[in-house]
Amino acid sequence: GAATVRRASTPSRTWVHDPDMPPPAPSRLRRPPLLLALEARCPAKVTAALAEDPDAARLPFVDHGWEPPLCCAARLQCPAEIFSLLLDNDADVEQRDSRGRSPLDLLMTQTQEERPSVMELP
Repeated sequence: GAATVRRASTPSRTWVHDPDMPPPAPSRLRRPPLLLALEARCPAKVTAALAEDPDAARLPFVDHGWEPPLCCAARLQCPAEIFSLLLDNDADVEQRDSRGRSPLDLLMTQTQEERPSVMELP
């Protein structure tokens, strides 16, 4: 009859503890939707990310330096509309980044041209 072809099994991707082997290198962490939206500086994407996770504006990006969303928006020089969206979703203006800087501190270090105008807020 016909010969049966057997394929070699593929190695498991799950790490099994072996005291003689170091653990695998860490994988690149998945970026939260709100962080991706802020990096894109896109109000529509921020709106979508906040609709998906209403608490996201209040919580720091744990796996990304514990940076609060408002600090991230300030650092990335996001448009004023994004600040408004974050504030409307209870972002905490008192949260500080890992260096102790508030969103206002970060905004004040930018030049006048880089800083979002308060007059732009809806």
